[in-house]
Amino acid sequence: MLRRPIPRVLVVDDEPLVCEAFAAVLRDAGYDVREAPTGLAALSLLRGWRPDVILLDLVLPVMNGWRFADEYRRRYGQRAAILVLTAAGPRALRSAARLPVEDVLPKPLPFDRLLDLVAAHVRQRRSLRAS
Repeated sequence: MLRRPIPRVLVVDDEPLVCEAFAAVLRDAGYDVREAPTGLAALSLLRGWRPDVILLDLVLPVMNGWRFADEYRRRYGQRAAILVLTAAGPRALRSAARLPVEDVLPKPLPFDRLLDLVAAHVRQRRSLRAS
């Protein structure tokens, strides 16, 4: 019997409590989770590790979420689904809607909704790779 690899999720957020909360919930649900406080740190981590889903805040130091999303797509294409989770206002949400991402969601996001979204995007990514 073939075992499927454990789904991987990268959480990119500069708020340690947000990062830890998302990571803990995802790990409890069986995901392999890594965390990065900036877009630049996330790109560095991606050199040796490939997630299925990236949870991305927009307002980050060093390299913000807008730049990260553009750079990720340039380097890696559609390999991972990018879900933007932000507490930024309506203007930032409208701007994020033009990014090369799969979804833009306001924070706070209930954990059950987060788990449902991540699971759906993992299934979609894996079915695309299998075809």
